[in-house]
Amino acid sequence: MLPLFKVLSVVPLLLLICDPTWAQVSPSLAPSGPWDSFNYAPTTRTVYATSIRHVEPTVSGSENLLSGDHGSTILNGHGAWVTLDFGKEVGGLISMNFDSINSSFSSISLAFTESPMFISPTLSDDSSFPIATMNYDGVLSIPAPLSSGFWTQPAFALRGGFRFLTIASTGDDAPVAISNVSCAISFMPHVDDMTAYTGYFYAKDLEFEDEDFLTKLWYAGAYTVQTNTVPVNTGRQVPFESQGHWANNATLGVAGPIIVDGAKRDRAVWPGDMGIAVPTQFVSTFDLIPTRNALSTMFANINPQTGALPESGPPLSQLGSDTYHCWTLIGSYNYYLYSGDDEWLNTIWPNYTLAVAFIEGKVDSSGLLNVTGLRDWARQGGGGHNSEGNAILYKVLTTATALASYAGHTTLSLAYSANASALKTTFNSAFWMPEVGMYRDNTSTTLTPQDANSLAVLFNVTLNDTQKDLISEGLERNWVELGPVPPELPDTISPFISGFELQAHFVAGNDSRAFDLLHREWGYILYTNLSVQSTLVEGLTANGSLYYRYYQGYNDDAAYTSHSHGWSSGPTSALTFYVAGLSITAPQGAEWSLAPHVNGPTNSVEAGFGTALGWFGVAWERGETEETVLSFNVTTPEGTAGAFTLPKGVSGTVKVNGTVVAQDAQEGQVVELQGGSSEKDCFLALSLISYSGLLGDLNARYKRPVPKAPFCPQHRLVPSTFQRKESELAFHSLFVATILILVEHSHSALPGQCTSAHTQGAAVVSIDIFGLRCTYCSQHLSATAYGSFNPSQIPHLNHWIDRRSLKDKLKSKLPWGKKVGEEDEEKKPVDEGEVVVLGYTYHQQVEDENHHLAYPKLHPSSKKSTGVGKKALQRLETIVSTLNAYQYTYFFPGPNYYNDFVSRGYLQGKTKVSMSLFEDHSFVFIPSTTALDETSLKKAAERSWKKRVKTGKDGKVEIEERNGKPNFANTILVVELVADDRYAMLIPHAILDSISGGLDPKVNSHDMPAVTWQSWDKFREVEHMPKTFVYTE
Repeated sequence: MLPLFKVLSVVPLLLLICDPTWAQVSPSLAPSGPWDSFNYAPTTRTVYATSIRHVEPTVSGSENLLSGDHGSTILNGHGAWVTLDFGKEVGGLISMNFDSINSSFSSISLAFTESPMFISPTLSDDSSFPIATMNYDGVLSIPAPLSSGFWTQPAFALRGGFRFLTIASTGDDAPVAISNVSCAISFMPHVDDMTAYTGYFYAKDLEFEDEDFLTKLWYAGAYTVQTNTVPVNTGRQVPFESQGHWANNATLGVAGPIIVDGAKRDRAVWPGDMGIAVPTQFVSTFDLIPTRNALSTMFANINPQTGALPESGPPLSQLGSDTYHCWTLIGSYNYYLYSGDDEWLNTIWPNYTLAVAFIEGKVDSSGLLNVTGLRDWARQGGGGHNSEGNAILYKVLTTATALASYAGHTTLSLAYSANASALKTTFNSAFWMPEVGMYRDNTSTTLTPQDANSLAVLFNVTLNDTQKDLISEGLERNWVELGPVPPELPDTISPFISGFELQAHFVAGNDSRAFDLLHREWGYILYTNLSVQSTLVEGLTANGSLYYRYYQGYNDDAAYTSHSHGWSSGPTSALTFYVAGLSITAPQGAEWSLAPHVNGPTNSVEAGFGTALGWFGVAWERGETEETVLSFNVTTPEGTAGAFTLPKGVSGTVKVNGTVVAQDAQEGQVVELQGGSSEKDCFLALSLISYSGLLGDLNARYKRPVPKAPFCPQHRLVPSTFQRKESELAFHSLFVATILILVEHSHSALPGQCTSAHTQGAAVVSIDIFGLRCTYCSQHLSATAYGSFNPSQIPHLNHWIDRRSLKDKLKSKLPWGKKVGEEDEEKKPVDEGEVVVLGYTYHQQVEDENHHLAYPKLHPSSKKSTGVGKKALQRLETIVSTLNAYQYTYFFPGPNYYNDFVSRGYLQGKTKVSMSLFEDHSFVFIPSTTALDETSLKKAAERSWKKRVKTGKDGKVEIEERNGKPNFANTILVVELVADDRYAMLIPHAILDSISGGLDPKVNSHDMPAVTWQSWDKFREVEHMPKTFVYTE
């Protein structure tokens, strides 16, 4: 368990609190909480429209298109069209069923758009090329003759970003019936659960009209970058397709997945954009593989003679940009800072140093970079002795200094550092205009650019805090109602450059100005009905229109503007790094900084992220008394070191865990802090846990160290009022033992804590070789058992037991071995040498057979492992591996399911149970005698499929003989794992949503998990187990 620093104030100051329930588990997912409801990421990889945006009178049954099983929609002749709204930015391939084709001349078209401004039955918004008529892309035509059955959009025609889909009949006047229109999400291809973030942010904004604005904006930025994380073979084709077409099947780099600039376009690697997008990625998903692949792509395309890097990745592969050359080098530092990837750094080091030498070689006798590669983020000017280019070069040199040091090249590190110092002096001499209080764009103008001034503050090219404050004030002079208008690109609002300006205001200590900028610019971007209200637009004109860059490369084409651009996500990392105040300053967070900005419109903030070292979390709150100005709750990994900077306007005495570490500390003063572990750790271990008849033994099959912090730390199950005093029993240990069966990672998948689907009775737990896995968060819940359960049967502990009452029981003696309905057996205190597991129940309180209310009791288990469960699961793993073209959620039914739903009797039509829940889906039965090769499995499925079971009009089960073969994509497999004993129901992901709401049977006693306990001596013999057992103070 990792400590939190507890600081109490004696005079007005701050408070950092040590909460032993909030400990680091690494690698981890973010804790669950109210912030989860703002996560825009889809919960499944197949999504349906959420509403009908527009429908022509010649379309009937349009509402049927809002799910996959509501019947057909009829397009009654030429010109009939309907627009579907997916509710947020999505991207991928459209699929649908053609249910009825009445003419060989029928055809339809698909039109896509991000903004509702460009909804049309005849045009998509533009992605291939911008033209003033805004009609370049056209539509995707599905020509005559149409064929009945399932249709999927060709891979080359993938649409990377859209919210609205318009389906139009373009053939003759014959009606066309369609159904089951869905989008298979293409972004984040390497992730099963796109909502499984490793970071989070939560705060209430007391000045904005929507108090959840800051939290929504943080998650919108995170989701934007997710939509920009794509398969490597889905780039925009170059040369561009001819007018009326688009194609997204070009190769983007050396490997995938890979991070690109935008979901719709350009769908290419742009290193400058990554200067904003990758920090967003770090604080939200820690999904750094796409970043590594993008940077490796840039270095793979270096000019081996000169060391020049391209401006963009393939297939654009544009050259001639000194600034984007520098951004690749800065991005290399960011990636290494976040990942600590020594292998990668050593691999690219020769090319990295060659690229640094190339850009240093452009520093002329003036001591400044002479910018000759003029391509940039779209700004005008920029050539020669330009302040923006030189500010970026300074950042290259300071980060190169650090990287060379990490790589063990001390002499080179010193040389880079000396060059940086010299450039800083020359920069201020050449560009600073004291009468204006800002830097000029170049040595021959008085224009004061937004980019150079913002970057100079952010990259610490300034000489003192006075300069920072003057620049912050000067930047505000460029503002209009919707935010800054860059003098270097008039009539434009650039969220990319504004992201740097936002950080500059925080660095300058002007929190109120930073929040004002957030409210003006991103308050408009996130809520305007011109955009998608889920991801962040590439840019705007000064009056908020979509004609971004209309005169600078985009040819008056408002339909070309991207509405999901990672370079616009600057607020996401800024809210974590500055408002919450937590950032890392050495690779993987070996060193970190806590420097919160508390002078904004929020009274409390909590946030966190993970690295390979563990969990970094912070929660701060304004003090409620004069004695306490602020209270902090901070988690950092053991062995790390941090620096706490007193926020602006805060001073006093600082105490860490009750010990004074700084007297009369003033704002800006730095207090050194240490990560580390508390003196005592709580070790718990469990074995022989049984679920629904499947029994497994952790110690026999999967040896691993017991986690030092087995609590469900992120849910704070033990509130501060329950913290153990010295005279009490180890309440923490006992309370945590109840949930350790279910979760050993920081992101609990208990009902209501992962996604809402857990509370719907869905079959959300599956099994693979590593143990129990939550289908929705993709995390292994426990390695302690080979088995599964329906999570709806096991509510969160907070839901089913009065914790105060439980605490009172634990403080004295526990009922040991008592059975419901029997007299109390002997009560005894818990010995230090025993591991105790509390039972669980379906309701908060349950009635025994005599209708007496009873709490769940402790039961020693009489069950022993026979190995049958393990063999059954091994068979299932082989089957699923063999059918690897399909994705399934596993459901392991209890006895009531055996008898009613999935027994062979039902499948053979012998039972009389109504199966209306599953009537729209096919079942097939795979007997335990079936060989496990693909041919045998499919033949068994075909034999079963030929006898379809249906419920007749009289309620009786009927057998329907049919020919053909099952479609495994929507067929439920009932697998007999052990003859007449163990079954598994495999439900394809494509149809899970349509039936998950019904998988919630009334629970009877033999569906409940068995509960076991073992003496500590049992575990002393197990490899890797601790040899002593102590309770946490």
